[in-house]
Amino acid sequence: MSKEIIIYEVNKTMQPNNTQKDILSLILEFVYTTANFFGHKIVEGIIVIFPNANTLYQLTDPIGLLAIITIILIIAQIAKKVAWVIVGVGWVLILVRIVILLLISE
Repeated sequence: MSKEIIIYEVNKTMQPNNTQKDILSLILEFVYTTANFFGHKIVEGIIVIFPNANTLYQLTDPIGLLAIITIILIIAQIAKKVAWVIVGVGWVLILVRIVILLLISE
């Protein structure tokens, strides 16, 4: 019986921190739940159009995960365009400042 306690204590110290494990579990549960929701709604929409496609419910999770990845990529593309606009406006403002400084110094 003492060997079981020792093995348990060794295994207990090798486990990751419970708070880290809980946070990772919560994040993965959120992603899975969201993907399942999106996938279910997309499959329902397809079934409304094609009533004979009842076997699509098997693809609920993959469709939902692809939908989430697509949304992330769209947001990244929009953020990239916004960043380029900000950089462009910054260069225009710098050039305006240089022109103003040159006109004042004359």
